[in-house]
Amino acid sequence: MSDPEEALTRDDVVQGYRLFLGRTPESDDIIDAHHGHMKTVQAWRDALFNSEEFVERHIKPATVQAMDQVLYGPPPAVDHQVSADVLKAMLERVREQWTSLGEQDPHWSVLSSPDFRKASLTPEKIADLKRSGQREAQLIDDFEARAGVALSRGTCVELGAGVGRITRYLSEKFERVIAVDISPGNLELCAEYMAEEGAHNVECRLVSSFEDFDSLPEFDVLFSVIVLQHNPPPIQKLILRSLFSRVRPGGGVLFQIPTHIPGYTFDAEKYLTEPLREIEMHSLPTAVILEEMLRYRLRLLDVTPDPFIGGLGSFTFFAAKF
Repeated sequence: MSDPEEALTRDDVVQGYRLFLGRTPESDDIIDAHHGHMKTVQAWRDALFNSEEFVERHIKPATVQAMDQVLYGPPPAVDHQVSADVLKAMLERVREQWTSLGEQDPHWSVLSSPDFRKASLTPEKIADLKRSGQREAQLIDDFEARAGVALSRGTCVELGAGVGRITRYLSEKFERVIAVDISPGNLELCAEYMAEEGAHNVECRLVSSFEDFDSLPEFDVLFSVIVLQHNPPPIQKLILRSLFSRVRPGGGVLFQIPTHIPGYTFDAEKYLTEPLREIEMHSLPTAVILEEMLRYRLRLLDVTPDPFIGGLGSFTFFAAKF
């Protein structure tokens, strides 16, 4: 097929059928109809990707196969219990990584799209990123409605506030928001954004050690998406344990975390010898998460698969402490 931005030709229509649907068009009239309706090759590709036939032929079988591998596959080997020294070394590694990202590419570190790379940023793209947080903040209302509960709207701790794209909208839903992040650069941008928006009920807190998590006050709601996955399993577990312990009765938690990434394993000793990656992706087994919830009397009300890692294996958990 031609370049995505080029005008669509009749030959592109025929090639699209063969490549994406594995067949030829039904008739010349069908070719003419698509050619007349679609302006560019990219528009035609998008239409094919989203067609019912393509979904039935390719997307559904691939999804079922991947789910089958997770369901019937062996349990992943995931080290989630390590010594205090190893935990400290892991946290230092994460802190170093996200300090660098916050200095070099803060907006991309929040949403890893090429549009948000520092070299490509425009005021319009930054505005788009900020507006995108409204959708995730709405998850609080959506999960409450599905579960038929209303959590206390006092203090919300947002784990991994980044540059504040979701924080801004959480500030409208809660009396107080404590925006927590490990990246000084990201948190500085978050504080600037909150000041610009007049969100005076937001407190930005840098966490660079486990003691910083322990110093957080009791709160009503924990909120976190696209954050925990960037921490190795032992740190995920420790963070959840620390935050779960601070949730007040009448409050709850809404957080996203991968639990079943196909093929994922984690060896703590090996991990510490590997070079730093720009962005890491980690998973914590469901059983570990549920055990920590039980430990702190959090009643699971909903767990829903989500698209936050761009594939299978990530879930959003919603629980309340009654």
